[in-house]
Amino acid sequence: MTEKKERTIKIIIILGALIILFVTFLLPRGIYHFIFGYVVQSIINISGMSYWLVKGIVTLSLIPFFWALCELFKIRFRISFSKDKPTRSHRKLARVIIIVYIGIFFLSMYFLSKESYFAHDSGRPLKWYAETPEGIRYFDSKGHDPKYGIKLKPVTPEIIEKHKKQSMNLYPKPIAVTSPEEVEFFDSISGEPKIWYYQDNQGSLEFFDGPGFHPTYNVRLKPVTIDVIHLLKEKIRENQEKIAAEKKKKEAEKRRQKLLAYLQKYINLHSTNPPGSNEVAILAVDKLLHEEHNIEKKLVSILKEQGKNPILSLFKKPFIKDGKFETLFSGNLDLVRSFAMNKHTDYIILVKKFSKFRTNPQVSNVISSDLTLQIKIIATNPIKVVNSTSISTIGPGFSNKDAEKNAIEKVHNNLKKLLKEAL
Repeated sequence: MTEKKERTIKIIIILGALIILFVTFLLPRGIYHFIFGYVVQSIINISGMSYWLVKGIVTLSLIPFFWALCELFKIRFRISFSKDKPTRSHRKLARVIIIVYIGIFFLSMYFLSKESYFAHDSGRPLKWYAETPEGIRYFDSKGHDPKYGIKLKPVTPEIIEKHKKQSMNLYPKPIAVTSPEEVEFFDSISGEPKIWYYQDNQGSLEFFDGPGFHPTYNVRLKPVTIDVIHLLKEKIRENQEKIAAEKKKKEAEKRRQKLLAYLQKYINLHSTNPPGSNEVAILAVDKLLHEEHNIEKKLVSILKEQGKNPILSLFKKPFIKDGKFETLFSGNLDLVRSFAMNKHTDYIILVKKFSKFRTNPQVSNVISSDLTLQIKIIATNPIKVVNSTSISTIGPGFSNKDAEKNAIEKVHNNLKKLLKEAL
């Protein structure tokens, strides 16, 4: 045998030994390690469990599988690590174990991945979804929804968050923040926000007790910041000022209405005093405070002759009944100011009439009326008493009424002169 042939035989023997060694020892172990690594990484990716915990569980779980793998290879290549020869039953059992393990692996992956949506190592989507009339439907692969034909999309964190909160009925609930000092906006230990907010185009703020989407506008809520709290305080201050101003306005309006009702009780507010006019309000009473229309009519006729505008409707009956006439007649001019009478008239003429009747024994059936008129004329702008005087006369007649009427006629000229000088 030549040297070349001997070298060739040696190489063949060495290669054969290496192949036997690989098949006997390395191949089963290589297959085992490949399967082991694949299983461990797959479980971690879909569950996020601890790397060491998964390795421990898989190591113990794959002992029968590794035995079955070794038995299968020993039977196939007629190589055995023991003196016992493998039997057909061993080979059958090994095959059953491997098939069972493969089935268990895929079933485990299914159940572990039911609540897993992203890979643990890279964050890539593990599921695809479609929004259907039944709600969100998830699938483990790309394609279309087999029931509705909708094209599937890869899941996103927003979709998962929204779906889980909907399924658990965990919607962010509105919070009424009236005082920032009474609300814990941040965790006192971690400093993380505990309140979320939404701000509209007008700058109004709405607060919620958790993250999510606005129930009306479908806009993602934002976590609060210091700037938002400062803005909230400013808006609360503005709102408080607005409320205070509204309250003050309402109180002023209430007081105005009360004053208006008070004024309407005593004077006619519809009576106006136009610029450039000469308005003169008249009120005459007797000693019993009954209104004296005859004297008022006399004053009206004289004022019209003098180009003035007499007013008989300014004062109402309660003005006399409640003592306002007596107060004003006595010289208390505060009433002119409090009733803002300058808005209604330029002058006020107040008259008190006193009459006494007597008979004359020398003249049969003739009655004399002793008439006295106390007159006060008040200007409203500026407020002052223009004249305060008294006019007396005697009028005859066959009755008290006729006698008083004649007496009033006799003071006509005196009244005319008085009014001309005072007004």
